[in-house]
Amino acid sequence: MTDRPVNSTPRDMAGVLFTLLLALIPLAISGCPAGAPPTNSIAADPDAGKNTQQASAKPLGEQTVMPSISLDVPLAPKTALPLPELPPTPLHRPRVVLSAGHEQTCLVGVGEVLPEINLTDPQGNPLTLSSQYGEKLTVVVFWNDRKVFAREQFARLGIDTDHFHSFGVNVVAVNVGDAPEIVAQLNDQYGGGYKCLLDPRGESLTRIATGKLPRTYLLDAEGRIVWFDIEYSRGTERELENALYWHLLPEGQRFLPTARLNTPAGAISG
Repeated sequence: MTDRPVNSTPRDMAGVLFTLLLALIPLAISGCPAGAPPTNSIAADPDAGKNTQQASAKPLGEQTVMPSISLDVPLAPKTALPLPELPPTPLHRPRVVLSAGHEQTCLVGVGEVLPEINLTDPQGNPLTLSSQYGEKLTVVVFWNDRKVFAREQFARLGIDTDHFHSFGVNVVAVNVGDAPEIVAQLNDQYGGGYKCLLDPRGESLTRIATGKLPRTYLLDAEGRIVWFDIEYSRGTERELENALYWHLLPEGQRFLPTARLNTPAGAISG
């Protein structure tokens, strides 16, 4: 039997190609080798795979900073009282010079606490003398209208003491025995930046002396007598001013004769 050459037709070629495609389908389904990354994975996205927290962190300037809370709230410092300017004359240790007769009229003296005294204000309201004490010092003047020098002291009391109020000094004028309307009239005429109180029956005076007006007492913050006088004169004015400066100024500045202190720079600690 004689073999004849086979002539491939286009139909035959299509069948071969179709057979090859069928053979390649399983390979396409199996995909790439295990572990190979997809085409759109890390290689395609350089930022992919970074730590999520790091990627979402804001720059320091844009971060929200929670304010710190301190439970230890410091107390506001107590305001220090200013120092007065020095007087133009040298200071000296306050002194009380009395004759033997005058000394016998005194029931309390330097170093003793002034007894508590019940008084009234011009409106008749009761109060105690100690309730009027100043933060540093208190000037207490006992006076009445019947004594010439006592009335003169009351008239000049504001001139002598008003400029000390801002340094922690209170001033109390205790009228002994005058009618309230007389005291009110004199207070309207001469009153300064001080408190005017009344002792209509003179009971306050009997606790500190046996008589003799006017009387001036300088008390410390606890009501202890640091200086006093039992008259009124220009010498009394000078000695009262000296005693006020002496007890307001620090010890190292008491003997500066003519120097002037800068008030804001110097201060008495509260």
